[in-house]
Amino acid sequence: MRVVDLAEVRAAKARASDEALDVARRALGRRALSRAEVARRLDEHGVEPEDRDAALDRLEQEGAIDDRALAESVAERVRSRRKAGARVVEQELARRGIDQEHRTAPPSDEDELERAVALAEQRLRRGPIDEVAERRVAGMLARRGFSSGICRRAIEQARERLGASGAR
Repeated sequence: MRVVDLAEVRAAKARASDEALDVARRALGRRALSRAEVARRLDEHGVEPEDRDAALDRLEQEGAIDDRALAESVAERVRSRRKAGARVVEQELARRGIDQEHRTAPPSDEDELERAVALAEQRLRRGPIDEVAERRVAGMLARRGFSSGICRRAIEQARERLGASGAR
């Protein structure tokens, strides 16, 4: 019969927790990650679930993991760099594993419309404004995550602003 030394068990447990924190901190050192992304990384490294959860809780307390701030940052980056609409923003936040409770409110329809109009104008300036051009712009806006209603209104406003309201 083997006697288990309680001090050895505690030391092993502390080492496992420290290793989990080290893995998580290395991952967070490269870029901001959501709690779910860090959890996946810890799982990939074979960290026990209780050590993983303890490390995640500690990192949240320290402020190293902040899903709310990350959600705002990701949403702003997707809207500005990728010039995407609300649907693409939501898809990116879901892909990153950010819970609904941490997500920011979607932009107002007017903000969405203004971004869509700017994109539509940019595309419609390239050539004659006809049905084919409008269909292409509608497809581009839809792929970027704008709703069909926003797409339709954006094309109408872009056409008016470009002085081609009678071009249809």
